[in-house]
Amino acid sequence: MSEPKLISPMLDNFMMGDPIQDRNGVRCCPAMESDSNEKYIVKIVSVPATQVQVDALLLSGAYSDKESIAAYYSTLAEGVVSEAEALQKLSLLEGFAPFTAWQTVPMGDSETGYDVYLLSPYKKTLARQFRQQPMTHLGAVNLGLDLCSALSVCRNSGYIYVNLKPENIYLTDNGSYQIGDLGLMKLDSLKYASLPDRYRSAYTAPEINDAFSALNATMDVYAVGLILYQAYNDGNLPFTGNAAPAEQLQPPVYADYEMSEIILKACAPDPDERWSDPVEMGQALVAYMQRNDVNDTPISPVLDQDVAADPTDVAPVDNAEQAQISDESLPTDETPENQSVSSNEQQSDGSDEDISDEDISDEDNILTYTEDADGDLSFLEDAWDDDALSDEETDQIDYGEVTNEVSDMLSQADDLIAHQVPDPVVQPEAIDVPIPEPIPLNDGQESNENSEEN
Repeated sequence: MSEPKLISPMLDNFMMGDPIQDRNGVRCCPAMESDSNEKYIVKIVSVPATQVQVDALLLSGAYSDKESIAAYYSTLAEGVVSEAEALQKLSLLEGFAPFTAWQTVPMGDSETGYDVYLLSPYKKTLARQFRQQPMTHLGAVNLGLDLCSALSVCRNSGYIYVNLKPENIYLTDNGSYQIGDLGLMKLDSLKYASLPDRYRSAYTAPEINDAFSALNATMDVYAVGLILYQAYNDGNLPFTGNAAPAEQLQPPVYADYEMSEIILKACAPDPDERWSDPVEMGQALVAYMQRNDVNDTPISPVLDQDVAADPTDVAPVDNAEQAQISDESLPTDETPENQSVSSNEQQSDGSDEDISDEDISDEDNILTYTEDADGDLSFLEDAWDDDALSDEETDQIDYGEVTNEVSDMLSQADDLIAHQVPDPVVQPEAIDVPIPEPIPLNDGQESNENSEEN
């Protein structure tokens, strides 16, 4: 696989970072236009994914030389370009976001094949929305309707979309959702086609478990159902791993009975028991909106973090239990009293919540970059893949440039700090209260009644 490069003319006047995703011959690199500072994603599809495939074709005798293999891969690269062109045509209708530009270049001299570069503006994904904010009831239903509408348009154009997942769904400025990546296959060729590895994910229907499985026309319905399941399950899938189980799923945690029926029918293990097409599932969602009060309240219950705990609401500590506290909790010589507190343990000054580096990393999921003394750029972008950055790479992230979202949070904290403090309370002067003289006892003796009165 050749190294990513600033190809011309598509990436003229661009800066590009190292790949943040490299899987099944597909790499995604953050990029920025020098003049406008607009953020982009460069998607590189390598055909073939590895040179091992070239050697396999030669050893199997399918092709006699590398020239004929190169011609074969040239046809496959043209198929990727055709898919990008079809995505652009669908974007003129409804529900799809196209690539801005694309270009095919041959691999290096020692490699056989082609790299297809695809350029798209950076946009917020549904995957990031799941991580950052709770989905509302109205937002979830609109999400399902937008996806069903886009997939219906896709089918009317003779295609089925087989790569549906939150990373490929983008949130627009008006709050609607669009599909914006490769994943189109012709409907009339489903029975003869197999699912490419680059389109396989946890949202792939369980009956498509390997490259030899026959495709069906309910794959997109299953993916929509699983995405809605995630919206009503606090952003979590009902299983672990990258493959959906071939079994009936339990209802989502926060879905009512009627919504659970819609979702579970879409995610049925048997393709014949699912909604027949996205139109039928969309009609069920519309009927649900007509019969239920769908509003902008969050699906998952949100705890009110602004309510302070009552200091008197503390369980009493038994003296015997308190005596069992080990000496390990007491300060030792190894922990001096003036030892500095770590950033995660420091209290925020004037703000309601602490803002740690971890919080900033969650908010700062958009493309950022810093420039070092040598002029090299280091990029950060995780919208395409949750596992795009390794632990070693995240340790090297520079949080010197804070995003707009975090800036708003810090600005609110500054407003709290700068809020006018009321004048200090003036201690009143002491009042001289006369104390009565003690009552003398009679002959040093006192009756029981007088004693009780005293």
